[in-house]
Amino acid sequence: MSTQKNACSHNSELPAHFEQYQQINTFFTDWCNTRSTTTQLRLLKQFKRSHNWPDEYRVYFDSLKFNTQRLRKQRLANIKLRKALEKEKQQLSVTQNALAELKRQLALIELRHLNATQTDNNANSIEE
Repeated sequence: MSTQKNACSHNSELPAHFEQYQQINTFFTDWCNTRSTTTQLRLLKQFKRSHNWPDEYRVYFDSLKFNTQRLRKQRLANIKLRKALEKEKQQLSVTQNALAELKRQLALIELRHLNATQTDNNANSIEE
């Protein structure tokens, strides 16, 4: 994990005591320079096939794959939720506009009613 952290923090290359350190350094540099989980999974698949890695490396790579797949699913779910939220916002806006129009029409009706009542009152006071 420290190898990945160092590579993603743009620290210098890995020490030579790591097996296939140059390949690992290149992989993690590429890995950290992309936000696309699809690209990261593709890079990981290619990287795992590039060498017969020791078991502890393969376990780490499998963990990295699992967590990247989970992140990918979460990102896709977030995209879906954002689209649904945007649709809800649009529907809310349409409803608010319709409500404002109804309030405007109600206010006009009330004004007409008040004007009609005033006219009737004025007519009644003239008759008296």
